Amino acid sequence: MPERTIPAQANDAATWTHPALTITRLIVSPLHANCYLLTCRATGAVLVVDAGDEAARILAAIGWLTAGGAGRVAAIVNTHGHVDHTAAVGAVRAALGSIPVLMGPLDVELVLGNGPDAARLLGREYEPILPDRTVDDGDEIRWGTCVLRVLATPGHSPGGICLYGHGVLLSGDTLFRCGVGSWRGFKGDRVALRASIRERLLPLPPDTMVYPGHGEPTTLAAEATGNRFPRRVDADRARPSE
Repeated sequence: MPERTIPAQANDAATWTHPALTITRLIVSPLHANCYLLTCRATGAVLVVDAGDEAARILAAIGWLTAGGAGRVAAIVNTHGHVDHTAAVGAVRAALGSIPVLMGPLDVELVLGNGPDAARLLGREYEPILPDRTVDDGDEIRWGTCVLRVLATPGHSPGGICLYGHGVLLSGDTLFRCGVGSWRGFKGDRVALRASIRERLLPLPPDTMVYPGHGEPTTLAAEATGNRFPRRVDADRARPSE
């Protein structure tokens, strides 16, 4: 068979291989959000995480990963409801068929209100896509033989979630490399964000690879020592949440 080549629309994708899954990242939108395509190595099934913008590029990468087998895409997961992580959901699902959209229930309100942000930040119209199923803390998302556990991590947004399993953490905008997502948006909460990181993420194994919603991957060990935000507990005691 001829060797498959990465399509031009997706040739800037970065890929990391783990024993159970391969993670392909596309940086999308003017806000440089990370869209991840998680491929189960045993079955070829794909999970889409944060289809934030540029649907054509996401679809091109999916086509390359699945050799055109769109039926291998199991679901689209939104780590939270902000427009730079959800704006391509409608176009991607329309192209792939009736695949379910999953997200935390408390961020559905954000999805419905993203129109002004889409015009201001992305320069285009926005189609809100409601989730087919909401997921709560402790739920599992399965595709192929892979499984990720849902961790509720409010703070950046009220219903933000992270996904953990197979030695990797998809942290959305809760945790970045040497940083965190802003808590100053709609219903954000600095105290809740710090608690989410300290109580839900940092207790996970330190060698966990972290794939954030913006920026480069890191490890929990690196963030436990190099990220100042989760360590500044006294600031929350001194000031009310913003």
